[in-house]
Amino acid sequence: MAARTLLRLLSSALPTAKADRIITCRVDAGKPFASTRGRNFQVRIAAWQEEDGTRHADPIVLKRDVFLPPSVSLWAQAMPAKSLCRVAIGPIEKRPYFYPTAPLLAFLGRGEDAGFAEASAPLVSPFTFGDPQVGTFQSRTGFPRDFQGEMDWHGTTINVSIQRGADFSEATLQRQATQLCDMRSRAAEILGRARLKAAEELYPVWHDNGWYGDGRVLDLDDWKARLSLCAIDLDPEGSFDLVFEDGDLFAGHAIVLHADESGQFENASLFG
Repeated sequence: MAARTLLRLLSSALPTAKADRIITCRVDAGKPFASTRGRNFQVRIAAWQEEDGTRHADPIVLKRDVFLPPSVSLWAQAMPAKSLCRVAIGPIEKRPYFYPTAPLLAFLGRGEDAGFAEASAPLVSPFTFGDPQVGTFQSRTGFPRDFQGEMDWHGTTINVSIQRGADFSEATLQRQATQLCDMRSRAAEILGRARLKAAEELYPVWHDNGWYGDGRVLDLDDWKARLSLCAIDLDPEGSFDLVFEDGDLFAGHAIVLHADESGQFENASLFG
C-alpha cells in the first residue's frame, strides 16, 4: 500500500484525546503484537526523540485500541520492525518490572531526522562492544541500552552489565570499561567497604531473625567472609551495584550493594 494512502487512512480515524507529545521513534526489531480479536495493536520502540531534540534509549510499548478502521494490519504496515516513525502519544505510564507504556494516538509519517536515524540504528541490530582489558559485551534483545558480558576478577569470572547512555554513543560504554578496570585494580578496598556496609545493614537482620543455615552463629568477620562477588551492574552516570552470593546466609538470596557516582555505598538489600 502506498505510503501516502496509508497515512491518509491512519489519519482519518485519529482519537480525540490530546497528545502528550509528538516523537520520532525507532521501532524495535521484534514483530508488532496484535490481539487475537484484532482489536488491539501494540508495538515496542527501542528509542525515541522529542521535538526539542532530547533523545531517550529506554524502550516503550505503544498501545492502540482499534475498534474502527484502520485495522490492526494497517498499523502493522505503518510501523514495521526497525522503521523510523513520527507519532503522537499520550502520557507515559511506568510500572515496576514492565516496559513503560503509552497510548498510540496518531501516526504522522516516517521519521526524517538523519542524526537520530543514524544514532538509533545500532539499537535494533545485534551489537557487540569489546574492550581488550575487560572483555566482550553483547546487547540484549528488547533492552537496547543494556550490554552483558563476563570479566575476570582476580581469577574469578563474574557477570557484568553496562549501559549505553542517552546519546547512544560507544563513548559511554568505553568509560564504563575504564571504570571496571579501575574497580578491579582497587578490588580489596572496594570489596572491603562493600562487605562492611552489608554487615552494618544485614548482619543484625540475619542474627536477630535466626538465619542460621548451618546452625552456627557467626561473628562479624566470618559473616562478611561468606559474601562472594558474582556480578557488577554499572550505570552510564557512574553509579553501580555489586551483587554478592550470600554463602547460604539468607537461603540463597543475592545481596546487592548500591554505590553512588562517587563510589560511596548507600544501601544493602536482598534480592531473589
